Parts: sequence; C-alpha cells; structure tokens
Amino acid sequence: GAAVRIAQSTRPALLYSFTCRRYASAIDSIAPERQQEIAAALRTYQKDNIAVPWFDMVRRYKIPQAAMEQALVADNARLQKRAELSMRVTQMADQAYDEQRGRCDWESIARDMDMPLIECLRLFDASLSTVPVQTLPNITDWSVDDLSTLKSLVLEQFGAVTADEWRLVGIYMNVEQTDCYMAY
Repeated sequence: GAAVRIAQSTRPALLYSFTCRRYASAIDSIAPERQQEIAAALRTYQKDNIAVPWFDMVRRYKIPQAAMEQALVADNARLQKRAELSMRVTQMADQAYDEQRGRCDWESIARDMDMPLIECLRLFDASLSTVPVQTLPNITDWSVDDLSTLKSLVLEQFGAVTADEWRLVGIYMNVEQTDCYMAY
C-alpha cells in the first residue's frame, strides 16, 4: 500500500521531468512572438500572485520551464527597452513641438532616432507629453497646408488606413484622430 502511494505521488514529477527532457531541444528555436505569448501567460499568474502551474505550462507550450523563464526575462528586457525608447521619443517630440505650425517635426525625430517615422509615432506616449492636442472638428478650421500635409501623409505612409493608423495620423498632425478622419 505505502509503495503504491509513493509511486503515485512521484508519478507527476517523473512525467514532468520526462516532458522537460522531451522538449529540451525546443529552447533555441523559440520565436519572438512565441516568447511574448509565453511571457504574457506567465505574467497573468504573477499578476494574480498565483503559483505558476509549470507542469501544465510545459505541456501546453512543449518547452521546459527554464526556457519559459528565459522567455519571460527576454520579454521583460524587450518591454523595458521599448519603454525607454518611448520615453526618448516623447521627450524629443516635446522639444520638437513648433507652436506656430501646431505640431512636432516628426521627420527630424525619426532621423535623430534612426528609425522609421511610423515607429516613432507608435512609440510616442501622449499621456507623458506636454504637447497640447488640437481639436479641429470643421474642415474650415484646417489650413490649406495642413490639409495637403494630411493627405500626402496618408497616401505616402499608409495607403488603406486602419483605425490604429488614424491614431498615428492624429499624433503626426497633433489633432484628434476623428478630426483627421473627417478632414481627409
């Protein structure tokens, strides 16, 4: 009886160990998107202060616990780097704001940051910025220059514009995104 209970109690640990060895070769081949998915799943448990069910996670993702922990560390580093870049872009936008034009010089920011214009717009954090956003609900509120800039930006950078891209257009123009959409 006691030997059966001991064997049954060690069975999950043996199965877990076997599963880790079975998927050990997958450590090097984790795609960045997969790392982000795993990290998000692990953060869900951490957020709720719940112990991570490693056995289930190993079975679901078919990689060992150590690789998942490494994926979380790598994703945390990626998020930290992105937050730092976002802060730099936002600070540069605050400095590059031209009151006369009513918007930032995003081309110079992109050049200084050595990244595409669209990426700079994505990194911009309006909640940390001191740049006042304009509201131009009527087409008559827009200058001819602003309208031509809006139209050329949309054609050159986006083509078919999605809802998130209208948000980026709004950031570039420093105008509410719905106003940009209506003016276009």
